[in-house]
Amino acid sequence: MTDFLKNIPMQLQQCEPYQPGKTVAELKQMYGLDTVINLSNNENPLGASPRVKEAITHYLDNIAHYPEDAATELRQKLALLNNVAVEQIIFGSGSSEILEMLIRVFMHGKGELIVSQHAYYHYQFLARAANCSTTIITEYNYQTDLDAMLAAIDENTRLIVIANPNNPTGTWLSADALTHFISKVPPHVVVVIDEAYTEYMNEPGFKSMMALLPDCPNLIVVRTLSKAYGLAGLRFGYCVSSKEITQLLNRIRKPFNVANIALIAASAALDDTSHLQKVLAENEHGIQQLSDFFHSMHLSMIAQSCNFITVDFGDKALEISEALLQRGVMVRTLAGYNMLQHLRLSVGTQKENAILIKHLTELLTEPN
Repeated sequence: MTDFLKNIPMQLQQCEPYQPGKTVAELKQMYGLDTVINLSNNENPLGASPRVKEAITHYLDNIAHYPEDAATELRQKLALLNNVAVEQIIFGSGSSEILEMLIRVFMHGKGELIVSQHAYYHYQFLARAANCSTTIITEYNYQTDLDAMLAAIDENTRLIVIANPNNPTGTWLSADALTHFISKVPPHVVVVIDEAYTEYMNEPGFKSMMALLPDCPNLIVVRTLSKAYGLAGLRFGYCVSSKEITQLLNRIRKPFNVANIALIAASAALDDTSHLQKVLAENEHGIQQLSDFFHSMHLSMIAQSCNFITVDFGDKALEISEALLQRGVMVRTLAGYNMLQHLRLSVGTQKENAILIKHLTELLTEPN
């Protein structure tokens, strides 16, 4: 080993870098394809609002300037949307940067993180990189076990992170269950609710935890504009918490941590509520379109509540994924979650969904 590498902390030496899937260009070249449909990243198939594109175009002459770090207008819009004070909001380059800041502030190289068995993998990765331990709570039917989480809390517990709804399973917790859970968490533990997919939720019993913030100083709610608002390529996330927590996060937040173009796009996206409603309606139709097909094929789905469906294909899952790639359709395998029999399929446009259904019909009905 090179001498300087001997000084690198062991937890970083053991961390595996994120492995992205093949790009659309790579798949086209590999399989001689003219078009590829990407249904692997839970992206918004309708894209960003036209207002976003217009705002970005008008901004191009100013890209030599640093971002407006205060972003007062955008903070006011988010404060009004969530019925909170502007002093409770902090921005991140995607919600992942915010989660990294939370681990740095509240765990600082020690303490324990509690997550559910099939929670978004990045939570564990960030804790491991910070040399913090993680307790993983076993799920029942892919559902977060809140009672087991409470039982696992001890004096070393610093953070609990819960995605509601959860990626990649799509399962979710009712407002009553989550409210009761938060009320039972001792005050030395910070509870983070990751609501990346909350805009897609229209299930009875589901509700954001934003309303609990005034009475729960150890609660943090994280949001992103990557999903329903279509800004995944610009990386904009934010969290809402007590003013005390926001002040702590601002002490370690990098200056100008969010690009101006992302701030401008976020502001324009929030203004276009009609585009958001169009996105949600298209997604609801797509969920119905895909779930009807999987029901007809007698395939089990974990949940159908976000902008993706996770389906049990049995021992054919990896084979089907590869066959779809060769036909120009990208879906997500879940080996990293120890869900080898499942594939996660993002909802596309009605046309893209129809193409996926056509290929799956052929693959599932062809003779062995």
